[in-house]
Amino acid sequence: MLQTFFSRKKKPARKPTVAEVDDARTILKQLELIFNDREEYRRLLTQRGSLAQALLDLLQTLYDYPGINRKLRSNISTAIIRLSRHSGLYPRCFTLHNIEKIGDHPVAAGGFGEIWKGLLGDQLACLKVVKVYGDSEVEKLVKEFLKEAILWRQLDHPNVLPFLGLYFLDASKQRVCLISPWMENGNLTRYLKENPQGSTDRVILAYDVACGLTYLHEKKVIHGDLKGVNILITAAGRATIADFGLSRLMESETLALSSRGSRTVRGTARWLAPECLVQNEPLSYQSDIYAYGCVCYEIFTDHVPFHHCTYDVAVVFELVNGNRPTRTSQLDNVIWSIMQDCWREDPSERPAANTLPVRFALLRDGDIINPEAWLDPSPPRLWHNVQYPEICPSGSELEGFLRSGSLRSLLSQKPDTSAQSPSTS
Repeated sequence: MLQTFFSRKKKPARKPTVAEVDDARTILKQLELIFNDREEYRRLLTQRGSLAQALLDLLQTLYDYPGINRKLRSNISTAIIRLSRHSGLYPRCFTLHNIEKIGDHPVAAGGFGEIWKGLLGDQLACLKVVKVYGDSEVEKLVKEFLKEAILWRQLDHPNVLPFLGLYFLDASKQRVCLISPWMENGNLTRYLKENPQGSTDRVILAYDVACGLTYLHEKKVIHGDLKGVNILITAAGRATIADFGLSRLMESETLALSSRGSRTVRGTARWLAPECLVQNEPLSYQSDIYAYGCVCYEIFTDHVPFHHCTYDVAVVFELVNGNRPTRTSQLDNVIWSIMQDCWREDPSERPAANTLPVRFALLRDGDIINPEAWLDPSPPRLWHNVQYPEICPSGSELEGFLRSGSLRSLLSQKPDTSAQSPSTS
């Protein structure tokens, strides 16, 4: 039986042996010493080639290791992002190999590429096949995507869709796939059409999206393209934010050229804040909040914003004149007030994301149960494999780097007694 990515029960996993735990603890202590020493940390970030690759693989493995405290996990995540940016490399566990496409045709296609249903081991997965042309463009695409993917890989929240990895469809690496869990219920737009008013709790959907957006903003992440089709619905009927960072890639020169299309993401104008659409201001936390108000409009009215406008240029005209989507009979005073707050003309007057979940929770007397955590579905998450890898091979260049770096850090922390003044007692 095919497994899903969202369940009450965790997959069973073999506990690490005592020796494996001791090895991990030793390496974590060495890394803590290096992170706390400015010169040693700078030395880590300047590594290139095979040692940089080994460090990235180690750091990602330890990031996924169970039981690491929040501060150290955050420091490891930062080190992965910085070392990857400086070295041009990425953790090899991002590249998946045991992917199988299902069927002879994609389930959907668009300007970004094709969407296929596939298998990751025995679990259903979504394969987004990116449309590119030529070796150099694939290389540029992967490099640009990894800037987003490395951060996305570290995110872990039930209302944010996990990123599972990259997959190349052929040996020449001409066609790259972005792998994420498969959501049988599809996106929010489709789900609302199939579940009319009264058949599903729309307040819970708005609450879920607000929780996911709060988490992204806490992690200093701007989504940039929040709308119904970029929000997926789990088997339990809960909303999860998807396509993090892909809008920025769509607007990159690489994809703009390779997809032979416009750099404007078609259809996004209806969700885009006026300062971005009219004044060409950059995307921001505040523009995400505006878009969230538009998502709420979709959730509670079953209409896209400015649904009376056939073309995007008409939406621009509405915004120039200070207009917002029109109120419908489905919108009560409380929900309409939340939307209006999100749509304030002055971005600084819009509410922070972390104030939104409670406003919807109050509509259910605070009695909204948070969705279950994602399972650990990805084989690259090494600590759920049957066989644990040797995270730092004895006698390797990596072991030498960690040992010497932590030793120098320890020595630099000891007081230099030879330089102290003699006692005058």
